[in-house]
Amino acid sequence: MALPSLNVLGLMSGTSLDGLDISLVAFQDKSWELQHTKHVAYNDHWKTALSEAHELSGEDLVLLDIAYGQWLGEQVNRFQKEFGASIDLVSSHGHTVFHQPEKRLTHQIGNGNALHIASGYPVICDFRSADVMMGGQGAPLVPRGDLDLFPHYDGWLNLGGMANVTVRYGSGALAWDLVPCNTVFNHLSARVGAAYDKDGAIAKRGRFVNDLAKAIESLPYFKAKPPKSLGREWVEQHIFPLLEGVTTEDAMQTCVQVFAKLIDQQLPSHAHAVLVSGGGVYNRAFMDALDDVRPACFVAASNAIVEYKESIVFAYLGYLRVNGKNNILNTVTGAPKDHSAGVLFSKP
Repeated sequence: MALPSLNVLGLMSGTSLDGLDISLVAFQDKSWELQHTKHVAYNDHWKTALSEAHELSGEDLVLLDIAYGQWLGEQVNRFQKEFGASIDLVSSHGHTVFHQPEKRLTHQIGNGNALHIASGYPVICDFRSADVMMGGQGAPLVPRGDLDLFPHYDGWLNLGGMANVTVRYGSGALAWDLVPCNTVFNHLSARVGAAYDKDGAIAKRGRFVNDLAKAIESLPYFKAKPPKSLGREWVEQHIFPLLEGVTTEDAMQTCVQVFAKLIDQQLPSHAHAVLVSGGGVYNRAFMDALDDVRPACFVAASNAIVEYKESIVFAYLGYLRVNGKNNILNTVTGAPKDHSAGVLFSKP
């Protein structure tokens, strides 16, 4: 039976902390149309609040959770007024503060009740915690959307805060976080007062530091088999200390080359046509490095998909959830079974 038509608003905030991506998608079963998109850049207040959230007391984290949920609701209403949009459902990823699945811990702020009450729309959020409670990684969550919404590829690479990949295996998929990406590049850019490495210019001025490269490559995560996932805590503990004492340009160039190499090493040989999205697509140095390690493999998506693919996919995950369909694949997360994740907040 075909699923009903719904207009779903997808909200996505990633670890790169550049802002909130909003996509309104009209769904009819597996057919979809992207209607409107908007990027809301975080101001200094929200960049600081979100980047330091993991250091807050329990009480202050709860207060931030509520405030951020209210702010998300305000953005939904502004979006609706700007575009005159018809919205049936809001599907929100939230913003990840903690992700340590080995401890059965994952936490995304953006309180669902606060978002629902502030916006007036039904809300689905908290997509990760049920999977983690089941023993899964709670990540990546995009593979269901990759397979259904972008079916003409055998791999899908997202260059966001982390670089994650979905790879087709038979009728299903495997997916995992490959390497840190913009989380590291933006951290290094901040050293020289830049928000990001525009066109890879900082990396292009640097030289390759062999000792740094070897230290990164030796980290056990990159040898581990999926399912596996990365959190900001891991990057801060294992990557950032290695960058100390290395010039910004040299660290950037080295990370660009090493991350491209590690992506290539982890991708299976049958991944010949890989759709690339996420902000890292605009890092020319990184895209060139990927082309060098695996020529004619990586296909940059259209600008709309590059910038909004994850918010589109989260709209789809919400669409599946409200229809009682599985949106999480156990072959991806390591959970014992496929399941339908997300918590619904709506009028009683």
